[in-house]
Amino acid sequence: MEYKIDTKKLFDGMVHIQGWVLPKNLTDQVEFIIKDTSNNSIPFKNTRVKRDDVSEIYLGKIVDDAYFGFDVEFEYDKNTDETYYLIIKIGSETIKEKINNKVLIDFNNVDRKKRELFFAYLNKNTFKRAIDFLFKEGPLQFIKKAKRKLKGITVDYDYSEWYELTKTTDEELEYQRKNNFNINPKFSIIIPIYDTEDRYLNLLFKSILAQTYRNFEICIADATNYKASKNNPKLFFEKLVSMGDPLKLNNYGFDFSNLHIKYLDENKSIADNTNEAIKLATGDYIVLCDHDDELTYDALYEVASAINNNPNIELIYSDEDKVDMNGETFFEPSFKPDFNLDMLLSVNYFCHLTVIKKTLLDKVKINDSSYELSEYNGAQDYDLFLRLVNFIINDTYKDGFYDVSKIYHISKVLYHWRCHKNSTSKNVDSKQYAFKNGEKAIESFYKNTKIDFPKVSAVEKGFDYGLYHTVYSKDYKEPLVSVIIPNKDHIDDLKLAVSSLIDGSYNNLEFVICENNSTDKKTFEYYDTLKNTYPNIKVVTYEGKFNYSKINNFACKHASGEYLLFLNNDVEMINADSIHEMLSILKRANVGIVGAKLLYKDNTYQHAGVVIGIG
Repeated sequence: MEYKIDTKKLFDGMVHIQGWVLPKNLTDQVEFIIKDTSNNSIPFKNTRVKRDDVSEIYLGKIVDDAYFGFDVEFEYDKNTDETYYLIIKIGSETIKEKINNKVLIDFNNVDRKKRELFFAYLNKNTFKRAIDFLFKEGPLQFIKKAKRKLKGITVDYDYSEWYELTKTTDEELEYQRKNNFNINPKFSIIIPIYDTEDRYLNLLFKSILAQTYRNFEICIADATNYKASKNNPKLFFEKLVSMGDPLKLNNYGFDFSNLHIKYLDENKSIADNTNEAIKLATGDYIVLCDHDDELTYDALYEVASAINNNPNIELIYSDEDKVDMNGETFFEPSFKPDFNLDMLLSVNYFCHLTVIKKTLLDKVKINDSSYELSEYNGAQDYDLFLRLVNFIINDTYKDGFYDVSKIYHISKVLYHWRCHKNSTSKNVDSKQYAFKNGEKAIESFYKNTKIDFPKVSAVEKGFDYGLYHTVYSKDYKEPLVSVIIPNKDHIDDLKLAVSSLIDGSYNNLEFVICENNSTDKKTFEYYDTLKNTYPNIKVVTYEGKFNYSKINNFACKHASGEYLLFLNNDVEMINADSIHEMLSILKRANVGIVGAKLLYKDNTYQHAGVVIGIG
């Protein structure tokens, strides 16, 4: 069997072990057991999780209803030094993972992660590229590059370590509390609540009431069923307001007349509950917040600062990370790009913290009859963000272009997303309906936008849950695409490159192979075979010294296509629809060039795009 342990963590009195296991025979049953040192079985909970990434990498396809992932949890007292064993059995094969305090500490040790990264470099592709570099550049350059690679590993930080080193300092927070802005927007923090535990409310309110920017109100819609609920948020708020702040949360003088709570008769949906909270708002900007998460203390200050620097912005989002149940450990950061429509149509990367100008939100409500729409429950924020973006785009759209300067990204973590067993952030199987509604939200965007997208056939699940792939219709007349391939010998590579495109789903192709100083007689024999077999293949000769740019420019003079595909001779197209996928994007008026992800033979990334602007 193949298997990997991704995480071993202790939080909230429970050990959590997450990973995946892949049987040799997919029909074989996988058995999980927890034992102590006396061989006694220990009660535990195991959630099986779909791991389409494992299917894709190891099987080359998505296997429906195959749950290769696991999330094992059992009670553990960190004050003892008890040892337990996770046993995974498939037939006669057995894996045994030791679990105790030392193992948990070592597993999450930064040095161990650095060692793991180092050994991950030691694969055949790395060795091949290293040898090629050595022969091409010589021993001195090889040693210099090796040192840079090793330094890149040794100076790397674990995120929680990095966060502690780079987060806003107490001195900076104190400066923010004393600073005055020219524009002082009022923020309405919107929190829908249902049966929330006191400890989460405690952490949330501590993060809100300590905000360094003070012009805000809190608007809560509480849909808790107090006859059946386990928790009592109402009692929490009553104590907070009327009993002299017994939880010691309000050290900065929050005026509790700015705490607005509406107790709902029923729990309708997260969207409807959020709408009820928005109705309480009197602020200039709406701040969306979940009932069990946390803001950084400078969250509102950073948003106010952005508004002062860019008074016209109406839709603001920040970076975020995840936090454990006790609010002690931060992990899995999401460092986001500035506004990227194609990415937003593939994943809800806005997520948190998102802040919306109230006037913009009201315009969308008038247009769509509601702020958030309950038919997108679970993806209601995603749907709202897409509608807001569409409103901004449609308002400025002309001749294929549009202005998104009202959308602003704050490149700083301002929000901690609570990660516990029922949250979508940890267990994607807990809210499958949310991902289906995400597909619906994207489809709705396409139906209502003025952007000249090609006809959309479907929106489907992407590489993993929460990621989406738009399938564009092939119902159009195929424009001619000229495939430009420089070549010098290497006919086996060239054969694979040409045949993979010919066997693909796109038919209207011509090939311009630019011969450059080949010496092998078989190369020219192959050219003759190509020209005699395929009328859409021509071979032209560039007689100068190798210069990649000049060779391609020369070949383009012989191309007849409306579109040009520049291709190396050692590239194989592994997705039959690749050219159709790229053309679907390229046909938009404001797009001029499109690239594709390139993989090595072992499916590791060779190239996934060029980042411009660094430095």
